[in-house]
Amino acid sequence: MNDQTPMPPAADQASEPPVAADVLHDGRVGADDEELILAALAACGVAARVRVVPARRDVQALTWLLLISLPLQAFLSVIGAKIADDAYGTFVRAARRLLGRRQPAGAPAAGSPPVLVLQDPLTGVRIVVAPDLPDEAWEQLPALDLSGYRSGSFSYDRPSRRWRSEVDEEDTAHARS
Repeated sequence: MNDQTPMPPAADQASEPPVAADVLHDGRVGADDEELILAALAACGVAARVRVVPARRDVQALTWLLLISLPLQAFLSVIGAKIADDAYGTFVRAARRLLGRRQPAGAPAAGSPPVLVLQDPLTGVRIVVAPDLPDEAWEQLPALDLSGYRSGSFSYDRPSRRWRSEVDEEDTAHARS
């Protein structure tokens, strides 16, 4: 399944062009799960290809199960528009299924729980999706406005019940002082 690029279903001429994405994993994702996430992304208008990134044995070991590299704001806009036809629900179910799976026998071991990372290849901004993300966080994700952020990772902050980028918030606080 590696390096294959399934195309999303044909869209009408008035719609936006498909978002392109690279889906990277470290070998802990099987072919059936690759197909699952590719189909869910295609339903959201994302043309994706899968590549396996060999495991590294250094201090910067992979902490993610799946990294999807794509223009984030375009993706969030597309999934916001796709909510009505349940394409986003398909993506959420696929992500939850992947994050909830046990690792296949013989796959590289991970030191921390698997996460799904959505990363913008131009800005480096990341959205980190934990396995136990509440419904409320999934509902907020399509409306997330990344235009004011230039770096760092977004994660869902349970106490404040919102997505946050601590790096950008720290930078903003230092700029004010």
